[in-house]
This record gives sequence, structure tokens and C-alpha cells, in this order.
Amino acid sequence: MEITRKIRNIIEENKNDYVLQENGTLLLNPGRIPKCRHMIFKGLTTGVLHEYLIAEYRDAFPDELSAFLTQYNGCNLYWVKLHTNDGMSFAQSLLSVYGLPMTSPHSRPKNQDEPFDIRVEDLGRHDNISTHWLKLGSYIRDYDFDYTTELFFDTKGKKVFACHKNEDRIVDCWESLDECLCNLVDFFSGASLEYEVNL
Repeated sequence: MEITRKIRNIIEENKNDYVLQENGTLLLNPGRIPKCRHMIFKGLTTGVLHEYLIAEYRDAFPDELSAFLTQYNGCNLYWVKLHTNDGMSFAQSLLSVYGLPMTSPHSRPKNQDEPFDIRVEDLGRHDNISTHWLKLGSYIRDYDFDYTTELFFDTKGKKVFACHKNEDRIVDCWESLDECLCNLVDFFSGASLEYEVNL
């Protein structure tokens, strides 16, 4: 997949500025707010992938997503610092791909970040969105911080669709997961480090 090459390039570009956590999570260009520029999670073994995702999913789990998760168990890319009009600051990832957390949030060591749980995230969707669509991630479309836009893999048609959170209108469509993620990574490669928002 071309997206795995692009992520390897991001890692290579930051090879002199990173933190590797005990659980294998990689923080590139670490800081305070945000915690890092990119957060990349260690890939799943095929055994874990089959036991907890492929065997448990109601439809055929997408091969393309399986291939990605064995390389990277999700990622949160292009973290930025947002400044509100009332003087507050917080961090936001521009692109997230969900994965499978290996520890419970309640027992997770403080400095061992995990991906958003694809099984949990997939449960939240607009009533009109097909159950055959697997929610796999989210992004900030066109840097519009008023919306979170969610990514869905159509397990029957194999395309990837995007809808704003809690809406069912399709706002973007790609022929494959690889095309989708490559397109978004290329777009966000020009992202600034900080943005002003009206919240």
C-alpha cells in the first residue's frame, strides 16, 4: 500500500526527534500542546487481528484495512494547537485511523498511548448510515474545526465514504482506503502548527 510508504517517510523525516513508548507507540516531534505532531501505533499481529477484529466483525472485514493494521495499528497524524477566542488552547489531530487498543483505558500506564478503538467508534453513526459501512477513522475536512468528518469503508462496494459526524450526507468519496489515506496525508502535509478557532 502506498500509504504505508508515506507513513514510513513521515517517520524517516522525524528520525532525530521522537519518543518510543514501552508499548511501541511512536511519538514524532514530541512537545506539550500538542503531545506530538504524529502518533503512530505498533502494528497488530495477524493472530490478534483475526481473533479480535476479523472473527468478530459482522461482515467480511476489509482486506485493505487488515493489511494497514498489521503495519500500523492506527495513527493520529498532524496534531495541531488550536487557540480559542477566550484564550484557551488545546490539541487536535487532523487525521485519525482507528485501531485496536491492547490495554483497557482504566489499567493503561500513563505514558503508553493507544489508538481509538475501532469496535467502539463503529457503534456511533447516523441512523441512515448502512451497517455495512465500517467506521475506520476521522479527519478535519478543509481545516473546518466546527466539524469532525468520519470515514467509512463500504464492506460491500469497497469504496471509502466520508460524512460529517451525526450526518448521513456523503461529502467525500474514494475508490479505496489507500487512495483515501494518501489523499488526506498529502493534503495535510501543508498544515500549519497552530490555528485560531471560534468556539
